[in-house]
Amino acid sequence: MFYIFSLLIVSVTFLYSEGKYENYSNNKKYNLSICTLFKNEAKNLREWIEYHQLVGVEHFYLYNNGSSDRYMSVLKPYIKRGVVTLIQWPDQMAFQNKDSDEIWAICTQISAYENAARYKAIDETRWLAFVHVNEFLVPQSVDTMTELLERFKDKPAIRLIDKYYDASNIRPKLPPRRLLIETVELTKDPGGPKEKMIVKTIFKPDQVKYFRWAPFEYIFKDDNKAFSVEISEAHINQYVHRDVGYQGRVKSRISLGYKSISNEEKKEILENDYEIDDQEKVISRFIPEVTKRMGLDPYIPGSEIESASKQLSVER
Repeated sequence: MFYIFSLLIVSVTFLYSEGKYENYSNNKKYNLSICTLFKNEAKNLREWIEYHQLVGVEHFYLYNNGSSDRYMSVLKPYIKRGVVTLIQWPDQMAFQNKDSDEIWAICTQISAYENAARYKAIDETRWLAFVHVNEFLVPQSVDTMTELLERFKDKPAIRLIDKYYDASNIRPKLPPRRLLIETVELTKDPGGPKEKMIVKTIFKPDQVKYFRWAPFEYIFKDDNKAFSVEISEAHINQYVHRDVGYQGRVKSRISLGYKSISNEEKKEILENDYEIDDQEKVISRFIPEVTKRMGLDPYIPGSEIESASKQLSVER
């Protein structure tokens, strides 16, 4: 494994040799683009694209990792309009152990990111973010992510905090003709150390020297650093367990603002077998327009949560 990591560092250092690229950040076709590696996400892609267009994302670099569903029926209109660049990206694996997340990330995920940042996006987009299809960029202090990024135009990158939402409490499953961001509102603990060490960054591709482990960490030219954005300005909503349906017994819910408690308090609440209902619901202001764009049933605040997840609300 040490050999693999050493080889990775050497290869990406070569790819992003210092001084190879000038700073062209202000002369790009797109201001903000997103890249993701996806597999069998046909039922989720349209909401994810429509939402992100609403918050200022202009282009999507989508790397298909061997999907067997009808993803092309979803993406074809976006490709035709020039909104999506689709790249076929099968597993780049020379190893038998395909169950290893680390080996898959090194051989397939990071190589896709390198391809996007070095070849596809570097001359086209000012800012680029690697965001999974279950993750949503959420501007909080402004209406769009591009407005926020303008505040940091002299920085090579910004770092965003994740807020985790657990779909496994929705019974029996996510309601039809409703948005994921509408029906899942309970936060959860992010999980083990591997998840906690991953930091998501929106960066300028022409300012990156190379990637390093984990997959979302970068080294920038001239030893510049990414700026950590406060959660009061923007964050990422990550929705886990989207496809598993209801899991386990009903938990009691504590209703409070997500920002009103510290990480230590949140951890204690979750360890005592409670869920946290995020009363701020920052993303909710975008739901009516996304619903309209997708031609879904009109949005009625709170109705799906109350009917799909009947849980005891415990006031703090």
